[in-house]
Amino acid sequence: MAPGASASIGNATSRHKCRLGSLVALGILTTAFSFACWTARAQGCAQCKDNAAILPPQTRAAYRHAILLLAGAGTGIFLITILAVRRKR
Repeated sequence: MAPGASASIGNATSRHKCRLGSLVALGILTTAFSFACWTARAQGCAQCKDNAAILPPQTRAAYRHAILLLAGAGTGIFLITILAVRRKR
């Protein structure tokens, strides 16, 4: 094996470790922020539940359907953005 080839393998490995470390740090930070606002999310769910309880069953079913549609649209936009960014690299 040529001496230059082993150096390039070492650089690739160190870049991979650096990237992995950044992803781990990002995951820890995201988890910390998620748990920081846990009570705020629970309050929102309670308000929505109280408001939905007084609605007729047809309206509640329409809300459940709309939530699924909005979640699907948001997920689709997110995935398309990720694919577009990855293709530009």
